[in-house]
Amino acid sequence: MIKGLKCLLIILLLTSCVEPYEFLIRDDSYALVVEGYISNVSAADYLTQTGERRYFTIKLHYTSDVSNIADEPINDANVELQSSDGSVLHYEKTMTEGEYSLMDTNFNVEESLKYKLKITLRNDDSYESDWITYKCNELGDFENIAFEETEIDQSEVVAGSEELVKVKGVNVMTDLHVNPNAKPVYYLWKFDATWIYKAPLVGLSNPYKTCWAKNSNFLNKYVIAADNDGGYSQKLFFLPTIGNEKVYEDFSVLITQQVLSEESYFYIKEIQEQTSGGAVSDKPPYNVISNLTSNDGKLVLGHFDVVSEQFKRWYFNGNDVSYGVYNDLADNCYKYAGRDGPALECFSCLEYSNGEAALEEPSWWDPVH
Repeated sequence: MIKGLKCLLIILLLTSCVEPYEFLIRDDSYALVVEGYISNVSAADYLTQTGERRYFTIKLHYTSDVSNIADEPINDANVELQSSDGSVLHYEKTMTEGEYSLMDTNFNVEESLKYKLKITLRNDDSYESDWITYKCNELGDFENIAFEETEIDQSEVVAGSEELVKVKGVNVMTDLHVNPNAKPVYYLWKFDATWIYKAPLVGLSNPYKTCWAKNSNFLNKYVIAADNDGGYSQKLFFLPTIGNEKVYEDFSVLITQQVLSEESYFYIKEIQEQTSGGAVSDKPPYNVISNLTSNDGKLVLGHFDVVSEQFKRWYFNGNDVSYGVYNDLADNCYKYAGRDGPALECFSCLEYSNGEAALEEPSWWDPVH
């Protein structure tokens, strides 16, 4: 196995991100957990803007301290979106456990309307969100993405002991518009990365030389900010450059910027605060704020929101930094070869071990930058 591919599970140091959160509740009761949102960008517009498919999705599951129903997905619910003009749209069950999608490709929220999510279970238990009004982003388009070279201290195990080492990389940032309003704007950013991986021990004409790779665990954090003034650069994430095969060729991130409601921002912030700062063994807290209620007082967790979305694709290559980035994949193929020789990923990009790889170039791929 190639050391350079195995050792890149680097924890990104984000100042404001949502940690994975496991809802736990007290005693032997259970609760419904609801996750989802709708926005101003329809599925059709999302495809046009990003080159990828996306439907508005609701995820439902039960959670409990009782092991036999903990995180049990719900696959037989009726989920509908109500609008204040009297219209109703129904979510369809997908092939994914506990997931329901709004398959109307042209639906997007309107500023003049309010929206409510309603969920009915097989036992006739009913859950509803508050009525939520969409408010457009009044501060203009998503600003350009830029980076600055930097170094960070990172904890690594060296010769059997933990040490702080310097890691070279770039901080990726966006400029926030000046905010002339008397109230804050609540932002959330999320990231979807794709990169080229080239099998190092085959020639350029080999059909398995070049792949486009992804890993759902890479850059899977959210960044949030409550902005009162604007006019500054907001850090989004840190990207290591040395020993990071993701940037040896072209690397791209689809950056989604959402403007949230105040309630949704503080819901995410509360989860962030409750899952950080305590002992590792601490049990997650009992509850967080929610804008959903049940018809008979049963516990419901999670949040439903109406957001404003914009998107940017950012491209990067190791050659973009002043010091240059050395591609050590071929060296590592020989250095860490096993009894049968170098790892399979040295000869076929489809065998890439640090994510999922495909031979087909994405339709949106355009690394000229």
